[in-house]
Amino acid sequence: MSGYGSRGLSTTEATQLKKEVPNSQVWRYACGCLGRLLFNVQKKPWDDVRVRQAAALVLDGKLAIDLAYEAVGAVGGFIPMESYWSLPKDELQRAWPVVRGPAADEIARAKKLMADAGYKDGVTTTYMQSSTPTYEEQMIAIKKQLEQIGFKVNVIVRQYPAQFNEALAGGAYEMTGQPTVAPVWDPDVYLGMYVTGDPQNFGTIS
Repeated sequence: MSGYGSRGLSTTEATQLKKEVPNSQVWRYACGCLGRLLFNVQKKPWDDVRVRQAAALVLDGKLAIDLAYEAVGAVGGFIPMESYWSLPKDELQRAWPVVRGPAADEIARAKKLMADAGYKDGVTTTYMQSSTPTYEEQMIAIKKQLEQIGFKVNVIVRQYPAQFNEALAGGAYEMTGQPTVAPVWDPDVYLGMYVTGDPQNFGTIS
């Protein structure tokens, strides 16, 4: 059994369960989970908006889902696609390269932004990875994409929840992946974390 907000069965595990226990039943449901890539905007290189814009131009959400979740999931914006409040998929695809995958001209624009920010020859950053399952695959996808525009990504693993949450709350990281699980489809839950002073504004955005 798998409860709300906990790690569910992967596609492989669900298939194996049905094979070994033919009478078992498996349900899929939209859990309100949203995966986020956080940049600590108080630390270099992420304190420069051009670097953040460059990263946003080259990230491919579908690749992360394919690697980390065996292609089960949806790429969306600040609010999960399954909710009443999300933008329509076609609008998200027009606005966000991460939803549809970056085009060649967007990768070229990202490289120019990096050069304009003073990182023509590349830059090193650190990715703080949670010790929980699926996060390694997610990190691999992100690392691979950022390398296209000159990033060297060093990875440090923090035990979840104690070490990871302590570092997150204290701003002791440069970049990390962090999920949000909401019990209701309330846009305030997802958007509040980008508001100055919100307790979940771990990116220290102001």
